[in-house]
Amino acid sequence: MVSIFELMNSWTVSFFVPPRSWIAWIGMVLLGGIRISAAESENHGTGSLRSGKEIFQACQLCHSTKEMQRGPILDGLPEWYVASQLRKFKMGIRGGLAENRSAALMVPVMSTLKSDDEIQRVAEYIAGLPAKPHLLVIRGDKKLGKMIYTRCIPCHGLGGEGNPAAKAPPINFLEDWYLLDQLRKFQRGWRGYDDRDIEAKLMALGVKPMTTQELRNVVRYIAEDLAEVPPLKPVQPATRTLAQ
Repeated sequence: MVSIFELMNSWTVSFFVPPRSWIAWIGMVLLGGIRISAAESENHGTGSLRSGKEIFQACQLCHSTKEMQRGPILDGLPEWYVASQLRKFKMGIRGGLAENRSAALMVPVMSTLKSDDEIQRVAEYIAGLPAKPHLLVIRGDKKLGKMIYTRCIPCHGLGGEGNPAAKAPPINFLEDWYLLDQLRKFQRGWRGYDDRDIEAKLMALGVKPMTTQELRNVVRYIAEDLAEVPPLKPVQPATRTLAQ
């Protein structure tokens, strides 16, 4: 039987959602959006504002560790980056391609954020959360990945800490499956398709000539050697000693 980690490691699609659950998945997202909208209308009626924490609670449907079909963990991403990406989703600069199904799910969600102030509040809340450890599921040669990473240093920093001036996010605590997923999307043109997304276009140019194995190697190096939070260790099955 193939383990879940082998399955995830062999994925070539960007974000897997089994066909039978696709309609139900969209329905849950839309239902969540409807609930948020209703709550927001109620809050506006009383003159109160939703806090970043309240807004982020609705995001847990996808951005938590409780579901197999989920988006990345966002905890600890800097405020400037979260806010910029939410604005891109809002403007159609990101998530506007139907084939990029995981990003397309963000489109109905963004309709629940009624103002730039709400974007700012939830971005600040996410930035204040501690980064979470995660399991490594992507196999690669980290020694070769370290050599490849020298190309990334000018923007993402020697330790993967990012560079706001270059609009390059920190990548030293992102999940490895998500890093690989996004690099593939840059290669396919699923990110950086909009002329306004200049930094994404630069990323697409940078990773375009890389092979799949090279992507895996650099992701393994980032996730294992540059990780701000040490990765989780897989739980080993209990061993039993047979009675003599």
